[in-house]
Amino acid sequence: MQSTRRKCLHFYQYFLDRDLGLIHVKLQSWTPFQIPSYVNGHEWLARQLDRHDLKYMKLDNAFVRLSDVERSQELAGSFERVDWIHVLGRYALRVDPLLRPGEVLHPMQYYWVTAPSEYSTDFLFRKRADLEELMPRLCQCSALYFSASDAMSFLGRKLTGRFQGEVVTDQRHRIWKEAARLPTPWGRCSLLARGGAGLAAPPPPASARRSSGPLARPGEVRRGPRRP
Repeated sequence: MQSTRRKCLHFYQYFLDRDLGLIHVKLQSWTPFQIPSYVNGHEWLARQLDRHDLKYMKLDNAFVRLSDVERSQELAGSFERVDWIHVLGRYALRVDPLLRPGEVLHPMQYYWVTAPSEYSTDFLFRKRADLEELMPRLCQCSALYFSASDAMSFLGRKLTGRFQGEVVTDQRHRIWKEAARLPTPWGRCSLLARGGAGLAAPPPPASARRSSGPLARPGEVRRGPRRP
């Protein structure tokens, strides 16, 4: 037996789930046959809003108008209470033939964890002009006064003399989206703020600003005690 790097195969399958919307499941073709599954929380929330007859307007992956913001937030908060073991286990049975009766992995089940993920917070503005006036000042303030120690603290880490990584904040303007993007990456995790006229809806105008934290390795982030 020789250890070496080889090209391996993944099998992708796409599903249009009644509750989750469009998802895709990726089956690893070698042991331990991992099954990364990708879902979109905003797609799930849109279906919850439809089910409760709440009106909304969605542009790309952002909600730019909600008829009942408080009720929508309550529904969004229930995303973490979805029975993910049951939901994802059902798709595992569909894509992995080794889980079927008589096969080598039957009757074992998969152990599910959160791997690459992104937690976003959206802010809605009633007037597009308000966001256009505020966004440049937010970007300038973040670039000038948001330090590396602030970013590390937000991710549950402390910046010490033994830190060997790199924390960089830069500002990028995407003209074709009329939006500003301010990423602060650290390792495989980052903090990201984006927003602008590109998220504006048709009249009456509304705009959104998003703050998010893409986490390629959630295990590197330490969560402190929840404040009251």
